[in-house]
Amino acid sequence: MNKTITTFGRIIFAIPMAAFGLMHFTSAAMMAQYVVPKWMPAPELLVYLTGAVLIASAIRFI
Repeated sequence: MNKTITTFGRIIFAIPMAAFGLMHFTSAAMMAQYVVPKWMPAPELLVYLTGAVLIASAIRFI
């Protein structure tokens, strides 16, 4: 029972993380314009990198 609850919790935690990672890829231009500070170099690349890290983290949780 305890292992089932732990597995369920990890999956529930990973689903939004993966969804947010996919959102970084689908709306990278908008996020680069509004979310990343102007002084940071290559804002769109940083958005893609953040999305990749979120997806990798979601995979690792599962």
